[in-house]
Amino acid sequence: MAKTSLVGLVILGLLSAFDVLSPAVFPPNGPGEVGPPLWIVVLTVALGLVSLALIALLVRGGGRGVAGGLVASRVLSALTDVPPFFIDGVPGWIRVVVAVLIVLTVIGCVLVAPALRGRPASSR
Repeated sequence: MAKTSLVGLVILGLLSAFDVLSPAVFPPNGPGEVGPPLWIVVLTVALGLVSLALIALLVRGGGRGVAGGLVASRVLSALTDVPPFFIDGVPGWIRVVVAVLIVLTVIGCVLVAPALRGRPASSR
């Protein structure tokens, strides 16, 4: 695996771990309170766990399908971060954190993208 792809995997791995730990940082709130709804928290944790499993498979030699699944799960996770930009009353620091997470997701996915091309048939 190329060094840039490995850096991308580390970034995506840290983001995935953050997803799994996110209920401690952004706990779900009840109706009328500021915070993510429970279903978003559950989805975020699930996507984090799936991403961590896919990273483990990719490190062990997984191919294009595994890399594609990882990128897809991270993009879906980033999409769950978008609503704070459109909801009134969300503190500015949360918007900054979410923006940083989305930018890191894009960087990680771009760095992992060469793995989507797979390996030449002669090296398999």
